[in-house]
Amino acid sequence: MTAPRPDWGPWADGLTETERAARCRALAMAVRLHAGPAGADAVEALRRAEADPEALDDAAAALNRLPTLYMRRAVASFAALHRPRRDAA
Repeated sequence: MTAPRPDWGPWADGLTETERAARCRALAMAVRLHAGPAGADAVEALRRAEADPEALDDAAAALNRLPTLYMRRAVASFAALHRPRRDAA
């Protein structure tokens, strides 16, 4: 059984192609910083998903294969970066 597709980050509904690509890139950076070489598969899958939305399922699967601590740290960094801005109306 495969894990359900996430509904956050680059997997959120209603994103423009530009925003989806930006979120893929930001998450890939967070994974690289927190997981180092252990996150290489997830980083590569997220980089592919920047240009090809069909690769988002592979990116989700690769992210789920990360050791839990690395994934939690990367997701926390991504979430902090994408927190709503206080000056936004």
